[in-house]
Amino acid sequence: TEELIACADGMITFFSTTAIDCVLLGVPLMLVNLEDEHNFLPFADMGAAISATCKEDIQSCIYNLLYPSKKIQLKQKEVSEYFNYKNDHYALDRIIEYIYSLF
Repeated sequence: TEELIACADGMITFFSTTAIDCVLLGVPLMLVNLEDEHNFLPFADMGAAISATCKEDIQSCIYNLLYPSKKIQLKQKEVSEYFNYKNDHYALDRIIEYIYSLF
């Protein structure tokens, strides 16, 4: 799935964990929720995704998905770093150090 998302120009979803992959990979993301105003995923509220909450929003949201603003791209990077804390291949070392510090 990640390989498909990585080569995509954008993705539209309602509620899927693939939205997390989009944000982590920097792929433009559109969340569609026409049922209520509650967002299941926080990305639109965090400024890292486009959100359509009524059918009238869909056309402009698709345009914004195809031509994302620099602001959304920067927010995706910021949110990605928040959700993917220190992706430096040293997570196991930090966990072991923490465990040793407890003794």
